[in-house]
Amino acid sequence: MRRYRLLALAALALSIAAVAAGCGGGGSTTTTEAAGVTVAPTPGQTPASIFNDPARFVLTEEDVPTGYVVDAENTRAVTNADAARGRDNAYLRNLESMGRISGYASGWRPGSADVQGPLQVESSASTFETVGGASDAFALGVKEVGNKFTKVEMKESIGDEARMYSTMIKGANGDYTLYTVAWRYDRVLSTLSVTSLKDTVTPGDAMVFAQKQQERIKAAASEKIGK
Repeated sequence: MRRYRLLALAALALSIAAVAAGCGGGGSTTTTEAAGVTVAPTPGQTPASIFNDPARFVLTEEDVPTGYVVDAENTRAVTNADAARGRDNAYLRNLESMGRISGYASGWRPGSADVQGPLQVESSASTFETVGGASDAFALGVKEVGNKFTKVEMKESIGDEARMYSTMIKGANGDYTLYTVAWRYDRVLSTLSVTSLKDTVTPGDAMVFAQKQQERIKAAASEKIGK
């Protein structure tokens, strides 16, 4: 499964790698709020602490088919330092300039050969200080992906802005298809990818999981302080 994970991460440059990438050494963004500035919450606002816990914005056991188990190798927090590991200091500074707070990834796979469904389901979310920072990061991600992967027409909407991509993977035991949905909702950038044998997974399958993840995001982001 690790091979699929590496390919998935490449396809998910949209919301992970490209968010941190220097993009030619630039990549600084302008937002209406400065990252790191603490603003006292007022009644009716979403508590900032919610966005400090990106694990709330990814798929859980309740969202995957019965018989799926956690892919522990691919389930973890992804801090800015984690995302920048192996890169130069400019990479980390660029993450911080966009106001990325943190991220989380969860991986799921069938627990046995009898379980029906994709061979791998991966869910990730990154949170940002501002909507502007998240939107800028999404735009940079789209630019980074470019035409490296096949853009898939989306039959239904999700979040405030979204893209879907696909790629084929050559394997020793056959060919595989990877579909990735990447989207922004409020201050959260998310990705959902499914990998399975060629012709056994569809864009619709990916969207089913993506919409479940979006429901989690919307539920958490709708929590307000006071009345």
